[in-house]
Amino acid sequence: MALVAYNSSGVKQWNHIWGGEDEDYGYDIILDSSENIYAVGCTNSYGRGNEDICIVKFNSSGMLQWHTWGENGDDSGFGIAVDSLDNIYFTGKTNSFGSGGDDIVLVKYGLDTENPEIIINNPSQDEIFGDIAPNYDISIIESNLESIWYTINDGATNITISEFTGTIDQIEWEKKETGMPTINFYANDTMGNEGYAEVSVFKDIDNPEIIINNPSQDERFGNIAPEYDISIVEPNLESFLYTIDGAITNYTITQFSGTINQEAWDAAPYNNITIRFYANDLLGNIGYNEVVVEKVEEMRNGETAILGYNVLLIISLIGLITAIILKRKFN
Repeated sequence: MALVAYNSSGVKQWNHIWGGEDEDYGYDIILDSSENIYAVGCTNSYGRGNEDICIVKFNSSGMLQWHTWGENGDDSGFGIAVDSLDNIYFTGKTNSFGSGGDDIVLVKYGLDTENPEIIINNPSQDEIFGDIAPNYDISIIESNLESIWYTINDGATNITISEFTGTIDQIEWEKKETGMPTINFYANDTMGNEGYAEVSVFKDIDNPEIIINNPSQDERFGNIAPEYDISIVEPNLESFLYTIDGAITNYTITQFSGTINQEAWDAAPYNNITIRFYANDLLGNIGYNEVVVEKVEEMRNGETAILGYNVLLIISLIGLITAIILKRKFN
């Protein structure tokens, strides 16, 4: 189908071509109140049957939208008109409908000003995802749907899709850091009306951060198990625990402060002890932090002994040194 514009002096202003790989024809044109041009004809390149009626809308800058009408038989459009409300009427012949053979057809299209309605069935608002891009499932209410696409965080990259279900582009998903990306779905119809819907989800690829407020590094304790106090930076925390024997035994906790298990502390040797805290989030990301403390033996009166020395030996040495000093003084 060819559309060519000349001015009143016969000088060509522009031309537009519409069609596909098969034969396509234009038979009539009309202008609406906005000086958009509608051409009617038939197409063998598009549609549902061997030959379908086609209506193509142009403005002076080029083609805007197009429709096909028809089914399995041969259908052709020969005339087109527009009323004062810019409703469009076209007539022609149809072999797809009617009482048999070729029948006259008259079709009216109203001015479509409604945007496509997009319903996001999946993912859900605030749903949590990790490294793997989420699946999507949308529904679109629009009888003249033309195209569908989406972006993430209204980015510069539009991902065109042809199905209502699928998976968000993995490469685009990997560009997003931990946070709350918004997936924006768009759809337009053949009249240029555009619909929009969005859903925000959590993307969590960071390990939980554990801050040990208490006990302090190299702090010394006796036979009474030390208290602990931790902070965890993680919006999607699932569970946390600690171990003092190299993860042979793990103690799940539900509070950020408390006391180390006394039985475990009793079983620990008098020496340096590593208290390691673990936390994992809903996506399976695991973080840990540790602190080394010293468990020392206590005297009967509750005072802590000095590790590595015999107290009686120290007292004897002090007495010996005192005697030597006094001897030198009186000599």
